[in-house]
Amino acid sequence: MINKLMTGPDKENRLVAIRDANNVKKEDRTDRMEDYLEVIYELVQQKGYATTVDISSYLNVSSPSVTKMMQKLDETGYLKYEKYRGIRLTNEGIRIARNIRNRHGLLAEFFKINVTITSFYKKLYFVRIKSPTL
Repeated sequence: MINKLMTGPDKENRLVAIRDANNVKKEDRTDRMEDYLEVIYELVQQKGYATTVDISSYLNVSSPSVTKMMQKLDETGYLKYEKYRGIRLTNEGIRIARNIRNRHGLLAEFFKINVTITSFYKKLYFVRIKSPTL
């Protein structure tokens, strides 16, 4: 069933994405730091910029919490932050955010495939109950 859902280049691209997502070393980052990097990356992709107000809204945290994390991410070299000026991801921050995005995309695709397979087997089960000779 899975082989029918993904063919050719899709399988190869997915394998490359899996490899890249697993190549990321998580030395000095927390899950929360990764959440911030991913949200910043997505905001920049959608709007061209990210503000602390936007980040606060999407992560459901206070503005002072965002400011504190921006300073921490700036210190670790994942972004450049100037109060009242803006937020800019560094190359390393972009690389990490992309890998996190890929990882989350893989998980979403896995769950989508899993739901499809589960749905298929449920239908098969109910068909067999109605017609046991199948």
